[in-house]
Amino acid sequence: MTSNFRLREVRIEIQPGVTLIADVSDISELKELLQFLSSENVMTLQAPSNENAKEIFSQPDSNEDPNSILELRAELPQGSLLTKKVLAFKNSVPQLLRTGLYGNVTEAILVLLYAIETGLKSPSISYDSFKPLYEGQGLKSGSSLPMLLNNLKNTGYIDKKLYDGDRTLSLSPKGNQKAIEVLKSIVNSS
Repeated sequence: MTSNFRLREVRIEIQPGVTLIADVSDISELKELLQFLSSENVMTLQAPSNENAKEIFSQPDSNEDPNSILELRAELPQGSLLTKKVLAFKNSVPQLLRTGLYGNVTEAILVLLYAIETGLKSPSISYDSFKPLYEGQGLKSGSSLPMLLNNLKNTGYIDKKLYDGDRTLSLSPKGNQKAIEVLKSIVNSS
């Protein structure tokens, strides 16, 4: 049986006010993390009470800043995406502030997808939703968007099955890592 989900992060409240955020890619890594924390006496494993279950499965705090989330995940200095004029969010829409900073259009696309998936905590975006977002960035390319996305799919940067199935865009782990590398490079060179 194959799973239809991908793990990205787990948030574990160690004690009130102290939350551990860890990147995991599958259930076995999550189990390993929980066993490690338990063996180090950092926390004890227990099932949540019914009153806490509702809180656990609720949506994250809507006041979380997408830029802060991106900076945390990419291990960038806090506030660097805005101060270096790399990326911002307006009404929950990512905007590349200086498109000339990107080496090529495919790097800009990867960063946009990374901003959607990580900053907005959306696991994927449909082609039809992504197209106007891409066009609104003012990126110049001699290739059409479908051709650029096909190239990203062929190089393993976006999930091939999702894109081939219903033209849904989602970064692969390789694409996620490349987007982080692009952001780090831009922030460090600006």
